[in-house]
Amino acid sequence: MKSKFRTQEFLYLLVLLVIKTFEKELFAEGIDALKPLKRVDLADGIALPDEVTNVVTNRSGSILSASTILKSDFFTNLQKMSLPE
Repeated sequence: MKSKFRTQEFLYLLVLLVIKTFEKELFAEGIDALKPLKRVDLADGIALPDEVTNVVTNRSGSILSASTILKSDFFTNLQKMSLPE
């Protein structure tokens, strides 16, 4: 139960961090901070939800162990537009 709580707490903090980043960029750049992204079809190489779950639950590295998540696991196609290409 403690692990489930920690995961939920982590997800809450992660979402809060993403929202705060959006807020900061909107204040700095205004509406120009919002850029439309190209719609991606599942056939374009994006993993299906069950494939993502399978990868996350089977991680076994020293950095990313089983059930360790990355921001990109939850926010696919999220881009920080202020970063140089």
